[in-house]
Amino acid sequence: MPLYGQTNNLNIAFEKSSISDALTRLIVEKKINLSFDPAIIPRNIKITRRFKEVPVYEILNFIFKDTPLEYHLTSNVIVITAKKKPFFVIGGFIKDAETGEYIIGGSIFNSSQHLTSSNNYGYFALELPGGNDTLHISHLGYKKKEIVFNVSQPMAVNILLEKQTDTLKEVRVAAKNNDLFVNPVAGSSLNQDIIWSHLSEGGEPDLIKSVQLLNGIQTITEGSSSLFVRGGDKDQNLILLDEAPVYNPAHLFGLVSVFNPDAINQVQIYQNEIPANFGGRLSSVIDNVMQNGDNKTFHVKGGLSMLSARLAVEGPLVSDKGSYLFTFRKGFTNLLKAFDPFPYNANYSDFNLKLNYQLNTNNKIYISGYYGFDKLRAFDNYDNSWGNKIATFRWNHLFNSRLFLNLSVLYSNYSNHLNIDADQSDAKSQWITGIIDRSIKADFTYYVHNSEQIKFGINLINHKFIPGESPSRFNDTIPVNIPRHKAIEMAAYFNHRFNILSDLQLTYGLRMSYFYNKTLLPNGPDIVDFYMNSGYSDLLTEPIKNFLKFEPRLCLQYNFNKNSAMKMVYNRNYQYLQLVQGEELAFSSLESWIPASSTIAPQMADFYSIGYSLNSKEIIFTTTAYLKKLYNQVELNDHAQIILNPFIESQLQFGKSTASGIEFSLTKSWKNITGNLGYTYSMVNKQIPGINDNNTFKANYNIPHNLRFSVDYQPVPRISINAFFTYKSGRPVTLPVGYYIENGQRIPIFEDRNTSHLPDEKRLDLTIELKPRTRTDHKKRWKSTWLFSVYNVLNQRNIIFYAIDHPTTVNNLSSGIVPSVTYNFKF
Repeated sequence: MPLYGQTNNLNIAFEKSSISDALTRLIVEKKINLSFDPAIIPRNIKITRRFKEVPVYEILNFIFKDTPLEYHLTSNVIVITAKKKPFFVIGGFIKDAETGEYIIGGSIFNSSQHLTSSNNYGYFALELPGGNDTLHISHLGYKKKEIVFNVSQPMAVNILLEKQTDTLKEVRVAAKNNDLFVNPVAGSSLNQDIIWSHLSEGGEPDLIKSVQLLNGIQTITEGSSSLFVRGGDKDQNLILLDEAPVYNPAHLFGLVSVFNPDAINQVQIYQNEIPANFGGRLSSVIDNVMQNGDNKTFHVKGGLSMLSARLAVEGPLVSDKGSYLFTFRKGFTNLLKAFDPFPYNANYSDFNLKLNYQLNTNNKIYISGYYGFDKLRAFDNYDNSWGNKIATFRWNHLFNSRLFLNLSVLYSNYSNHLNIDADQSDAKSQWITGIIDRSIKADFTYYVHNSEQIKFGINLINHKFIPGESPSRFNDTIPVNIPRHKAIEMAAYFNHRFNILSDLQLTYGLRMSYFYNKTLLPNGPDIVDFYMNSGYSDLLTEPIKNFLKFEPRLCLQYNFNKNSAMKMVYNRNYQYLQLVQGEELAFSSLESWIPASSTIAPQMADFYSIGYSLNSKEIIFTTTAYLKKLYNQVELNDHAQIILNPFIESQLQFGKSTASGIEFSLTKSWKNITGNLGYTYSMVNKQIPGINDNNTFKANYNIPHNLRFSVDYQPVPRISINAFFTYKSGRPVTLPVGYYIENGQRIPIFEDRNTSHLPDEKRLDLTIELKPRTRTDHKKRWKSTWLFSVYNVLNQRNIIFYAIDHPTTVNNLSSGIVPSVTYNFKF
């Protein structure tokens, strides 16, 4: 190693000299600038050698040979330090020992607290110093595991965790507490245990209903699958199933979601810090990951509730290398007369399929699909059918232990068919809406160090919009169909997480999005004249529009100690899709998705938050304050007509919205009892020119007070009791205050927008879970669970739907007490 500035040749001899004496002679006799800590110098090593006309670096190389010391030149000073131990990357997957299912969000750390977690595909990478070490692995609901090994080179490992059985919930909660700051995540996560801990209407375990119980997430009425996240509207949430978008997540108008609990492995909810790899929505990301299926043993599982019958089969394609999962669910409402306020017959069905195969150590492929549909028949010869079709192909590839790739090809198709006068085929009128996406994306993760991670990737989506059309009216001289659109949405992103200091972590990212839209207008001179004479010539002169936007993301987290932390977040998001749906259609699937265009600017939101978390053995406490500024927000005109209106854009007004709030959450455990208290205070105000005389008004999902309290009690391992209570303010509504007569018709006169409020809502739910003892028959284990629940124990008549029958008459429908029984099995 040349030492520039100290390269004069030296003459010096050592005779059984210690290293410390040799270095001292170089400093005193030869005037060499050396700096070292005497405490690190070995004392039991003696050196003997004569040097004649040699540079200083040869002398130092001899002195430090076979010692744990090294040297380097800094500002013309030779600094002697202890040699750094080599680091090696340990990479691999965490799996369920019984089924081979990949475990998402598992915590991995060693004895010196180098730590990381497994990603959405179960993969982790941990950089460890060489030598003997112990790896600690844990995850909620699994036994903790320790692995002792010698680290001498990069290693690939598969870690199998065994499930905890017949344990009290206190153990599971404690595991979650200990992992909270070991494995910090951007959002909340739900697994099957949490989804099953609280049943919705009719005893149905439901993913969306579980998400609605989280702080900062509102629903404006019972029996709805709509999500209003921290002041955002219902169309501002990106809902994914195995990475493919789901545009309508509801069966039975929201009574049940499209996510079969037998098919879902885990859900990640991003409502605060939204990573740069997600985009296209303003408020949140609900990322649902399907189960892969058991790759060791064939199983059949299912259940029966008051709303559905479920059946699922899973097993290995090739033992330990591939598996499949197939689920089927059939819904019905005939058994649920107590919660059937609408005069209709309705049912639904859905199917899930998942295949996966391990090609080799570094490559794995996944194929998954979903098909679901609803059929409804109501009074006045009205029927409605809608559904989602989703398909995903994914390829996971490991370039090396540090670089991970997920490549996805995605398809999503949502369609809705409305028939009026369905019994009179000659006079049938049909209205069709829908949206079709085809996309491809590549996501890379590079593990720099344990505290530093880089994500980058690209995304391309081809959108096809069918906002609304009647097939039988295509050739009309005067069009009634809303013009179709074709659009391309592209994005490239970069996200970097690292530690500025040992206790200060910075995550920053940038997403660049591009949107190209082409409006598809009908052909023909009559059509052209129609648009020109109607004042919509801009649709003819500027049918193509594109946008280029930049979306910065920033998160700063400071850990006061291992139990408490503070986090500050800033997100900017753009959304190029708009949902057009009237407020009175809260329980309707009739949705028109339209894109940003020459007349509609993209929605934009700036989000700021600051939060504090305390996590100890006794309690978990979190609080978050937030502010969200939203621009180009859409509001329908009063009495807007959506169906058979080619100029739907003329019914839209655009303005801004401001949302703010503060949230508190407290979890406390006492032996076999766990209590959770959550409270949110929030406000959402809108100002839309042309609406409410240009004055500010409350959003219809402005619910200031939202209180939730739950208690889990497990007297013995096979019995669990859950009580859940919620109270929230009544939502704003706009009611008629009078009427006037025009052409013999009574026309209602409405008050200012969202001036009145529905009554406050209160509800208490109870659930008892019983697990009979396992029976053994020819080595086949039959497992079953009985769930007894009472929805709305206090029989509180909360309003779930209101309609204006006459100019000044408002009728409403409300919920009541709903007992239910659910049976689940697996063998």
